[in-house]
Amino acid sequence: MRKSNNFERYESEYIQRKDWVFPYDDIEPGAKIILYGAGDVGQAYYFQIIKSGYCEVVSWIDKDYKKYSEWGLNIESINVFLEKEYDLILLAVANHSVACDINSFLLEQGVKQEKIVWGIGSTSKILYDKETFFMTNPIKEEIKNVLHYKKISSKCLQGMKYVVDILERANKTGIVLPRVVIEATTHCTLKCKYCNNLMPYYQKKRHLDLDSIEKDIEQLFSVVQHILVLEIIGGEPFCYPQLCDLLLFLERIEQYDILEITTNGTIIPNNNVLEALRDKRIIVRISEYNASAKIEGLIKKFKEYGINYEILNDLIWIDSGEPVYKGKSKELCRESYLKCSSARFCKTLMEGRLFCCARAASLFDLGICKDESNYIDIYKDDAIRELRDFYLSDYVEACNYCTNSDEWRIVEAGVQS
Repeated sequence: MRKSNNFERYESEYIQRKDWVFPYDDIEPGAKIILYGAGDVGQAYYFQIIKSGYCEVVSWIDKDYKKYSEWGLNIESINVFLEKEYDLILLAVANHSVACDINSFLLEQGVKQEKIVWGIGSTSKILYDKETFFMTNPIKEEIKNVLHYKKISSKCLQGMKYVVDILERANKTGIVLPRVVIEATTHCTLKCKYCNNLMPYYQKKRHLDLDSIEKDIEQLFSVVQHILVLEIIGGEPFCYPQLCDLLLFLERIEQYDILEITTNGTIIPNNNVLEALRDKRIIVRISEYNASAKIEGLIKKFKEYGINYEILNDLIWIDSGEPVYKGKSKELCRESYLKCSSARFCKTLMEGRLFCCARAASLFDLGICKDESNYIDIYKDDAIRELRDFYLSDYVEACNYCTNSDEWRIVEAGVQS
């Protein structure tokens, strides 16, 4: 499309504001798109496309095309899309109900649902300022996980509504977290050589106090509005003797969407735990690296009780090295942190502290590294501010107890020492 005479003025205004970021994750480079909407969102998208050359706008349409044309923008009638060849129609509107109306209109015109993308429904809006906190990339990944578990397409109206609900929660109260890992026990039935949680280093195994875990969870939810995914880990979670009570406690909390429990498949839980696992928000993830015959029995029980589960095969483990001080510079630690999926996704709750990852929690618990950069105290008066700073940080001292990112090597999952 040609640039209008007023392009430079509008480009300067909207690129500088950066209120709306083009949904790059949902659109392939070079795609031919029809941009539906010429308001603030549409103009922001359009100027980013022109600036980056990321894709081709074959038509920019809006019901009020005459008004926007008078402004010097090259907008066409909404009916022209019927004559165009395109890959996707991008809905460039902020309001959910308006997006639904447009979506319905396009479907009535014979457009297939998979050809309609709503950028805002893809978490494109920047939601971090002094009042609002939203970790964009991890949130996107966990939203995909939640929708996968719920068997909802991210581009259908139900999927859009879910994303909008998350955005509204973030806007109202300020903090929505992608995932929090809950450490329940250091007991495990295996001794994995490359265990990133360092369970083989525990000489004295222990179960964490249930009352303390519940108190920590309540405190965390007094600081944050919502968490997309909670995960219970160990050790082996099914070793935890009070797991049933913990599950029943979590069942009463509405401020999360999915509860994951990752097991090595060596223990078949008792009937009380199996009953508690029937909660539809729970998904049990069975690591298939263990050759135990109990996995078949476990799956049989899960089917009998109607428990949601998935098999984790083709697991990729990274050897992070021995948990000893490496003497790395801050720059090397920062590089490792930014490349580490555990640092981005696995903030771990343990005994009143939220750690950058499960390994850092174990480093603290084992007395190897107690540096305060690795965690925040969720009971402090300024926990909200510290939480924001913690998630935006690009350095923790715990990275000095892992190998450099350029030395990471893929190892076979579940190898026993």
